[in-house]
Amino acid sequence: MIESAYRRLQRERKNRISDNCVLAEAIAANVALLFDDSKKPFLKPWDFYPDLFKEEQQAYEKDEEERQWQEYMERRREYNEAFNHQRQA
Repeated sequence: MIESAYRRLQRERKNRISDNCVLAEAIAANVALLFDDSKKPFLKPWDFYPDLFKEEQQAYEKDEEERQWQEYMERRREYNEAFNHQRQA
């Protein structure tokens, strides 16, 4: 029984260490992006755990697509207003 508890503690410790390594990698990658001129997007949790965050990734991508569509529509509306204003002048 004591051996079983010890194995469980070892497994939990290994999981925490693994999670800490992934966290360190994520922090290092995102901090490096602050100083990089290529303007890459920050890494998201699904970049490290794709299976675990599959639903969140899909929801994020859907929201991002909607946001980009709204931005496009706003730019298009502003262009149309400017164009119509020039035609009327």
